Amino acid sequence: MKRFLVIMPLVLGILAAGLWAWLARPPPLHEASAAFGARKPGIELGAGFVSYVDAASVRAVYADTQVINDIRRTATPAHPPRALLTLALRPFTHLDVPGWLTLDFFNDRLMEVTFYPQDAKAYAPALSRAEPGLRRQGANRQVGVSGHRRVAANIAQQASPLGPRMGARPFVLWQDLRLRAELDDWDARFGHLPQPADPR
Repeated sequence: MKRFLVIMPLVLGILAAGLWAWLARPPPLHEASAAFGARKPGIELGAGFVSYVDAASVRAVYADTQVINDIRRTATPAHPPRALLTLALRPFTHLDVPGWLTLDFFNDRLMEVTFYPQDAKAYAPALSRAEPGLRRQGANRQVGVSGHRRVAANIAQQASPLGPRMGARPFVLWQDLRLRAELDDWDARFGHLPQPADPR
């Protein structure tokens, strides 16, 4: 009987600890979580940046980056993670024209780079030489696609005599279409789910 009285509390303690560990375990992540964070070989986007690089690597080179947006939805059993981070570099010079630049990351992988030149007229001929594949698309944009790389710009239109009257900011955007498609897929599949309450 004494042996039973000694062993029983020990057994109950072990069972209670096991039950507590089971109840306190984190919920399983969505089955697609790994796919929405996978790293693939990057491509040269523009302005010296390569897609799929992580934000810490960019910050290691450009210590003066500013956070413009940082929107995060952590993974749950209902959906994979969705983290959108936008960093800005001000000032930034591209093709010898000053301006500023933004970098957009999806789940800590560089997806898009956008350069905003201060002088569209000075930048237009330099961009035309650097991106000879750009073709007019619609009234206000030039687009070029090669493999996974997409370039879109309104520089030629903004450099025209009508440009200042259009009211748009001159820009050139470089995208990795794989990451853009992945973000669009996330939004189509999981965007309807309510945002969980902020635990803070």
